[in-house]
Amino acid sequence: MQYLLALSMMAVAVLCRALLDPWLGDRLGFLTIYGAVPCAVWFTGWRPAMLASLIGLAACLYYFVPPRGSFSITDPPMWSASIGYVFSSGLIIFLGESVQRARRKAECHVQTLQILNQTCIALSSELELQALLQAITEAGREVSGAAFGAFFYNAKDDQGETYNLYTLSGAPRSAFESFPMPRNTGLFEPTFRESQVIRIGDVSKDDRYGKNSPFQGMPHGHLPVRSYLAASVTSASGQVIGGLFYGHPDTDVFTPDGEELLAGIAAQAAVAIDKAKLFQEVQSEMAARRESEAAMRAAKEQAEAANEAKDRFLALISHELRTPLTPALMIASENAGAHDLPEHVREDFASISRSLALEAKLIDDLLDISCVLQGKLPLQFAHHDVHPIIRHACEIACANAAGSATGVKVDLDLHEESLPVRCDPTRLQQVIWNLLLNALSHSPAEGVVMVRTRKGPGGVELTVRDMGPGFHADELETIFEAFQHSKGTPLSGRGKHPGLGLGLAIARGIVAAHGGKIWAESCGRGMGSTFTVQLPAA
Repeated sequence: MQYLLALSMMAVAVLCRALLDPWLGDRLGFLTIYGAVPCAVWFTGWRPAMLASLIGLAACLYYFVPPRGSFSITDPPMWSASIGYVFSSGLIIFLGESVQRARRKAECHVQTLQILNQTCIALSSELELQALLQAITEAGREVSGAAFGAFFYNAKDDQGETYNLYTLSGAPRSAFESFPMPRNTGLFEPTFRESQVIRIGDVSKDDRYGKNSPFQGMPHGHLPVRSYLAASVTSASGQVIGGLFYGHPDTDVFTPDGEELLAGIAAQAAVAIDKAKLFQEVQSEMAARRESEAAMRAAKEQAEAANEAKDRFLALISHELRTPLTPALMIASENAGAHDLPEHVREDFASISRSLALEAKLIDDLLDISCVLQGKLPLQFAHHDVHPIIRHACEIACANAAGSATGVKVDLDLHEESLPVRCDPTRLQQVIWNLLLNALSHSPAEGVVMVRTRKGPGGVELTVRDMGPGFHADELETIFEAFQHSKGTPLSGRGKHPGLGLGLAIARGIVAAHGGKIWAESCGRGMGSTFTVQLPAA
């Protein structure tokens, strides 16, 4: 087709010279065919242009150079004109072909730069590993001029080192499905082990080709590979991630420029793969964290539901126990004071009354801790001086502990001025009574419990100090929790006042509801303890 086009251009040039012949005569016999030569070389190449220029020369010699009708040249100037045409057309063809080659090379470079630019954009924006590797494989095939290519990554199986196919370009995956994955052969090893770029003009003539069984070369039905180009993809840590492999059925297809470009793509690919893997790890971590957070939320909801059920149960069971206990306590108290009954019977009723009163106190504690945990503790606030509340609580506590706190005294050191606070007097008295009862119960015989009030920077402070067993510093975190007792201390204090370990938990809840603070201090076992309540001043 190119030769026909070149000859057509030259035929048009000869025809134009024939049309101009009446005016030109025997002069300028090669005039028009000079223009046909550069057109032929530009559009058809140097070989068709050379043939067309020679045919044009012969046609002009025969038709337009005297003597016409023959190829003989008798006029010396015509010899010079003919030789000049040959040299001129040769120079035009040479320059035209050079320009064409430069143009094709420039277009190839532009195309390569476009591919590299698109590859860089894809590598910088793509975070999904499969799509990223497919883009890399496609780019490598285009810049190298390969017919087909693939990316394999390193893996290990039961037989040792293998290379798994990840992406393909220029060939369907079915072209590889019937063949085993490549093994650690002499041809593949430099790429997967030594981080090299391998370029072979004819792989069938390479010393490493055909050395491995069972095929001893290219398997039947395999894609035809003569030209071979491979580049290692190495991570920043120096580990070979895998390799880019390209082939072509013709020999000597791959050039040093293509080899260099593929090496650059492989280096960029390694960075992009590391980034994509890191992104996948972060995504996996985030997914695991989301699952963990969801599990924690579910566990929290379950725990809250369990706590709510427990609170409802405590409230219900406490109420159901308190209802039948009230008339029994009234009957026992009345009979304990009945003078018409024998003394031993009255003592029995008194013992029953004390036991029922203690049971009622335990039930009241269960009701109170249930209200504290639910945040539904009923309070009636008013302004009160704290000193009368303390004295009343002290009288009740001393009376309740009279049988167990043998010879224990309460030393009141109250501030000389009244200390008004906004409080519920009954609940505040409950707090002070609880602290005093604990102090009296845990104090040794003939001991002293000191109660002190003062104005502090944070408001009104009430301190209860005893000479009891005390506690270790590590118990401070749990001493105010429900159902907790000091380590090494019997549940009943000195055996006279058994309890559930709710008193301090209730006290903390009441103080917190008043906007105050409560804390405990002790220098250690056998050093006594100090409990401090701080309330905002009214």
